[in-house]
This record gives sequence, C-alpha cells and structure tokens, in this order.
Amino acid sequence: MLPLSKRFDLNDLVLFYRVINELIPLKLPNYLTFFDGQSRLRSCHLDSLSLVSSTKPRTNSFLTTTQNSSLNKSFFYRTHLLWNKLPYDLRAIDSFSKFKINLIKFLWSELLAPSDPDDDAYAQSDMAI
Repeated sequence: MLPLSKRFDLNDLVLFYRVINELIPLKLPNYLTFFDGQSRLRSCHLDSLSLVSSTKPRTNSFLTTTQNSSLNKSFFYRTHLLWNKLPYDLRAIDSFSKFKINLIKFLWSELLAPSDPDDDAYAQSDMAI
C-alpha cells in the first residue's frame, strides 16, 4: 500500500488521466492546453503530452513565493504539474488499466529510489559496520 501522500497523487493522476482521455464527462479548464512545440527557450523539457497553463499563480505581497496561492491548490493546476513530471511513455499509455498499474509502479520506484547517491553510500557503509 502506498503512503498517504502518494495515494493522493495516484488518485489525482488517475482522475486527470480520465479527464484528458475523455473517459468521464469533465473537461480540462480553458487555461490548460497541450504543448504545441513552441517555446521562448532554446531547450525545453516539454513534449506533445505536456500541459501548459496560460495562467500563473499570483505572488503574495508578503511572501516572495507563490506557495499560498489558491491556484496552486486547485486540482487542475497542481495535477497538471504532476502530470508533466511523469515519463512520456507512461503518459502515452492508451489503456486505463495499464496506465494505473504502471503509475503505481512508477510511484513506488520514486519512493524506493535513493534521493542522493551519497546518502545511499553512507547507508551501505553503516550496514557494513
């Protein structure tokens, strides 16, 4: 069983997949569109299955970050950011059941992957002692 935070991500991404693939009668909001291949940057990590937002969260005048913005907490805005972080092969799956199975595997691999190679080496040296 996935940890609670990853289960929330799983449920959000499963619903988002259903919306994108029109498996439920819910549409993407107008401010989200698929990346069209044009960027102001020379190099861009986005692909044809990435979503871009035409709106950006407002910054709080007291804070320099957009952490408390209500847009950041909205389902479609925060989930499109999670969606774009998924590997292209996973986002390209056209079968809902295959997508969900592979998404669970991906979330587990993220959890089990060492966050820093130095931390992993340190943990292995502790085990040798």
